Amino acid sequence: MTTEPQKNSEFPPKQHGERVTYAGSCHCKAIQYKVTHGDLRENVATECNCSICSINGYALIYIRPEDFIYETGNDDSLTQYRFNSKMNAHCFCPRCGTSVFAIAQFPGLVGLRGVNIRTLHDVDVSDIKKRKFDGKNAF
Repeated sequence: MTTEPQKNSEFPPKQHGERVTYAGSCHCKAIQYKVTHGDLRENVATECNCSICSINGYALIYIRPEDFIYETGNDDSLTQYRFNSKMNAHCFCPRCGTSVFAIAQFPGLVGLRGVNIRTLHDVDVSDIKKRKFDGKNAF
C-alpha cells in the first residue's frame, strides 16, 4: 500500500507504536545489524523518487544513530557513494552490493540513518505502508 505522493512533508516521519528491535543484513551477511524503531506495522516507510533511491528500490525508515547497532562489520566495512549535494552517504556492501542504508549529513539530521527495510529479516515489505517523497526536488 502506498500513500499519495507528498511534497516533502514531515521529515523524518515520526515513529508510532511500541519500539521493536529488528535484525538486518546485507545479502552475504558480511554486514549484520540491529535497529530499533516503532513497530513497522504502525508506521510508514519512505519511497523517494531521487535517482539513487529509485535505482536501488529503497524503502526507508529513519533511525537515530543510537538505535543502530552493528553485529558484524562497521561503517568502515561499507563502501560509500555520494552524489549531487554530497550530503548523504549511500552505504553498500562491497562484497555483495546490497544497498543497506544512507547516512544524512544535513544540518539537524547529521548521523540519521535511512535504513532500507528490504534488508531487515522477517519483515514482509508488502505489509508496510509507504509514502512517496519528492527527493528529486527536495534539496
